Amino acid sequence: MTWFRAGSSVAKLAIRRTLSQGVSNVARTRALPSGNRHFHTTISKLKAQSAPVPRAVPLSRLTDSFLDGTSSVYLEELQRAWEADPNSVDESWDNFFRNFVGQAATTPGISGQTIQESMRLLLLVRAYQVYGHMKANLDPLGLEPREIPDDLDPALYGFTEADLDREFFLGVWRMSGFLSENRPVQTLRAILTRLEQAYCGSIGFEYMHIADREQCNWLRDRIETPIPMAYNRQRKEVILDRLIWSTQFENFLATKWTAAKRFGLEGGETLIPGMKEMFDRSADLGVESIVIGMSHRGRLNVLVVHACELAAEWRQTFHTDVVVDIVCYRRFGHNEIDEPSFTQPKMYKVIRNHPSALEIYQKKLLETGQVTKEDIDKIHNKVTSILNEEFLASKDYVPQKGDWLSAFWSGFKSPEQLSRIRNTGVKPEILKNVGKAITTLPENFKPHRAVKKIFADRLKMIETGEGVDWAVGEALAFATLLVEGNHVRLSGQDVERGTFSHRHSVVHDQETGERYCPLGHVVMNQNEEMFTVSNSSLSEFGVLGFELGYSMENPNSLVIWEAQFGDFANGAQVIFDQFLSSGESKWLRQIGLVVLLPHGYDGQGPEHSSARLERFLQMSDDNPFVIPEMEPTLRDQIQKCNWQVVNVTTPANYFHVLRRQIHREFRKPLIVMAPKNLLRHKDCKSNLSEFDDVQGHPGFDKQGTRFKRLIKDQSGHSDLEEGIRRLVLCSGKVYYELDEKRKSTENKDVAICRVEQLCPFPYDLIQRELKRYPNAEIVWCQEEPMNMGAYNYIAPRLATAMKALDRGNLDNIKYVGRGPSAATATGFYTVHVKEQAALVEKAITSDSITNPTLA
Repeated sequence: MTWFRAGSSVAKLAIRRTLSQGVSNVARTRALPSGNRHFHTTISKLKAQSAPVPRAVPLSRLTDSFLDGTSSVYLEELQRAWEADPNSVDESWDNFFRNFVGQAATTPGISGQTIQESMRLLLLVRAYQVYGHMKANLDPLGLEPREIPDDLDPALYGFTEADLDREFFLGVWRMSGFLSENRPVQTLRAILTRLEQAYCGSIGFEYMHIADREQCNWLRDRIETPIPMAYNRQRKEVILDRLIWSTQFENFLATKWTAAKRFGLEGGETLIPGMKEMFDRSADLGVESIVIGMSHRGRLNVLVVHACELAAEWRQTFHTDVVVDIVCYRRFGHNEIDEPSFTQPKMYKVIRNHPSALEIYQKKLLETGQVTKEDIDKIHNKVTSILNEEFLASKDYVPQKGDWLSAFWSGFKSPEQLSRIRNTGVKPEILKNVGKAITTLPENFKPHRAVKKIFADRLKMIETGEGVDWAVGEALAFATLLVEGNHVRLSGQDVERGTFSHRHSVVHDQETGERYCPLGHVVMNQNEEMFTVSNSSLSEFGVLGFELGYSMENPNSLVIWEAQFGDFANGAQVIFDQFLSSGESKWLRQIGLVVLLPHGYDGQGPEHSSARLERFLQMSDDNPFVIPEMEPTLRDQIQKCNWQVVNVTTPANYFHVLRRQIHREFRKPLIVMAPKNLLRHKDCKSNLSEFDDVQGHPGFDKQGTRFKRLIKDQSGHSDLEEGIRRLVLCSGKVYYELDEKRKSTENKDVAICRVEQLCPFPYDLIQRELKRYPNAEIVWCQEEPMNMGAYNYIAPRLATAMKALDRGNLDNIKYVGRGPSAATATGFYTVHVKEQAALVEKAITSDSITNPTLA
């Protein structure tokens, strides 16, 4: 049983207002009379009344469409107006009257058909199009009580059993199916029979909500055929073969693994023939790739055909979504060792005696003589033989060591294959050229005056090479990747402008409303699809899921989803849990998606402060008690980790971490704790030289210019500083507050290092800093409460690094930050300021810090 979902309540209102002029319905009953399946109610009788008095029709009403007609008097007035002057009515009414009058004049059998009857018959057909699926035979067990809509009752439209053998003409201008002009004159009985076959059989069609007439007519042509659609003998044999495969496969598994939970397809076996038909038809229509999103029900098997074929044709014709709901049942309950009769005794009594889809289909084919018993047995024997042969062969099967990841995307490596670290710096001349392109607007373009100033300031950053801010750093990363031939895609809520009005990737002309995207004009004759930025709907779950799939399609695309605020990612938690964090582990599918989650404590309250950093770190799979190989030429730590979590503090480092996503031989998800107040912070700036690949420029080391997993103290310390009493490790924007406090209090014996990459943990760089400051106490400082943020992830890994250098253990790590809390942040700004000042003061100026494990 299938429900095809690709109408309108206007019909019901129109019917009742029409009938109120001349028909009175007596008491109704819900039962179908045994004598006639078309009428749901007792016979309607005409109301005794005098003929309606004609009245003038306002000229404004003469242009109404015929589908809006609501009363018999109105119809008669329209007909008189049309007879006097066909141009005085709407074109649809003109064609309707021409068709009706023409047919009535030339076809004696319908000479008694009135305009009112024609309209009522049209509305009856429309009711089946709108509500027919509500009467369709969709329950395979016949247990669901169905309340048939009144709208499908011919008596509601004034028809009686005496009308069943009268002939009617249905032609309507610019309509398809039953209402097309080329349909022959038919009796009411024939019309109702075909309506029941088309809309109330084992397929229910729901499409009248679609506003596009072309699309509705396309469906009507395929649903409302003159005779029911039927497959030839060859197609039926193919369907039988596929149905036997789906049934026999489940039976085979049940006999070989009797106690296993298979979540089998029993009760829904028709899924397989339907899917195969959809695939075949899609391939015929030019589809090259099909992605299956699979639930657990019937998962082994996947690894009513007509509806699926229609769905494939719709998709390729109109390129829009179509839903096919297959209504089935669970023969064995939730799983094969379940006992569903505990809670569904009546249903499972029916199911135990209910034949399978295969048994029903085989019986039907045998009754019609289209296949023989020998034909069926031959297919059964073939399937059983193949399954047994493959089962025996599986006992000697040895899985190959080779990882298909490297073959799926040519040139990409699996975690078992070492990938070298690449430079992400860019030649200075390229930076200058693309920098000018992304900071220059067309000559006649008139942006908002504030935006004009922003772009002028950005151009100055490029020309002077100084003071590059966050937005320009991001745009440079995008632009340089585009120049290198990579696709860049950014989506999320308000990403075009940027939630904090910082990005302005799309600029609007203040006079014409014209849009201009500077990143769409980085190179000459740039393909407009190379850079895509799109404001998304308010559905984190749906949009993130789409972007995750998009990133898996092309490894040479930088695909980014940005949450409006970091905690909005809560709405997409299923995607993070089930797919992004574990996709490679479960399915060997690499994912390069970048997720930007604005994060930082600046007094905006508990709903706009935290991206819940701790959740992403808790899902990280690196071992906190084992230091992996950290030699640069042998380091594969990041390849073996499930994803990367960073909290970046400079535009240049942000530039490099984005480019690193593409400039490597594998793909990993990247979770970025994106800044808010650092977007315009006076000290959060980079020089253009930190983006280039010139030796000797800031950021260049012996491997080149690249992302810094840890940024060392910026006080010019040597490799050994024995006079430093405290090493403060932190991450994110709290660094700038700590540094400002240190400068104002002149605490030169405190060193501050930023852990830019939290996961996987930079053991080698942490140990480098521990060696640099051999006498310093170790402090972890964060803005978040103790039970949130990075503390519980950092502490055991930092302890492991310290232990390897004989610098102590977990008890020697001092914590500075907010105390444990149920809420992520206070809702009072003054409380926030007080808390923030206290933790900064404690980290920098206090003489001693009490270890939280000993307090």
